[in-house]
Amino acid sequence: MDSATTLYNQLKAAEPFFLLAGPNLIESEEHIMWMAKSIKTIASKVGLPLVFQSSFDKANRTSSKSFRGPGMSEGLKILEKVKIACDIPIVTDVHESIQCEEVGKVADIIQIPSFLCCQTDLLVATAKTGKIINIKKGQFCAPSVMVNSVEKVRLAGNPNVMVCEREQYLDTTDAVDPKINHSLKILSCCSVVTFSVRPKNQGEFVDPCTFRFLEFFLQFSSLFLMESFRFFMCSTAFKLFINISYLKTSIVFAICCFNILLTNCW
Repeated sequence: MDSATTLYNQLKAAEPFFLLAGPNLIESEEHIMWMAKSIKTIASKVGLPLVFQSSFDKANRTSSKSFRGPGMSEGLKILEKVKIACDIPIVTDVHESIQCEEVGKVADIIQIPSFLCCQTDLLVATAKTGKIINIKKGQFCAPSVMVNSVEKVRLAGNPNVMVCEREQYLDTTDAVDPKINHSLKILSCCSVVTFSVRPKNQGEFVDPCTFRFLEFFLQFSSLFLMESFRFFMCSTAFKLFINISYLKTSIVFAICCFNILLTNCW
């Protein structure tokens, strides 16, 4: 059994779910390494399998003036260092078919951005890397549309494919609808990733607002915030500016966690 299939089966069997987590974009090697070590420490404490996520390029930024990342060459070098140093699998996204081969040499999971979820050439190119493919469902797509995207990957010879549900509507303040996730799972016959967690693979759909989910959700966000304060308090004056940035990131993360919690559950 190849390494991709082994990892895919491990993630499918994860209880109560596995975690795809990390900063949206690679800001620097120091920042990404700190994030990876911190998240791995916390995930280990709560017993969740972790796949570390970050992007080397965000090609769909709203503004042309926005920072897009370090680029593929430098970004993959940083992600490879994280993979080796922290001994964790890596997920990152691609925007063009030409990127797939190089990304496949580092990433364990290749992610398709939501706005490109129907692009045949891109889906086929990622499938041919032999890596696990995570397709983010476009907010503009019905669950049934994703059946075709999954099929494109499978027909290219890669059975290890997941679908990621984000928000149901184009307004990203709207919560993910668990019914949509359930439909995706039934129609595509593959694992469904939601807000970086995947419900139980067999049996009934597990609503992310069960007490089991809340227990891990609150514990993870609290530990992440405490880890950030610990790192901040141990910092030297010379690193104060950078560590304030880390602390702000952590506080925003915790606020987002509790906001998602409140939006979905009360």
